[in-house]
Amino acid sequence: MKKLFIAALAALLFIGAKENKEESSSNIWYRPGIDEASQASVIYKLDMSKGYAVADQSGILIIVLDADTGEQVAIVFPNGGF
Repeated sequence: MKKLFIAALAALLFIGAKENKEESSSNIWYRPGIDEASQASVIYKLDMSKGYAVADQSGILIIVLDADTGEQVAIVFPNGGF
């Protein structure tokens, strides 16, 4: 009985760890862009869980981190006036 309980507990912990890993990877977005230095097309891997947004009358600014380099990336959308 004790071994069965330990096996069930280990299975639950394994399933919980797998679910947490999948949940954290869902916050990664891919965005095409242009590298400023080489003017080549690149795909940025953005970590949407670490960032913030600022909005005013003219635009919405979203600041997130590049998952590979840790650099801040700004995404800007127009706000109103259409």
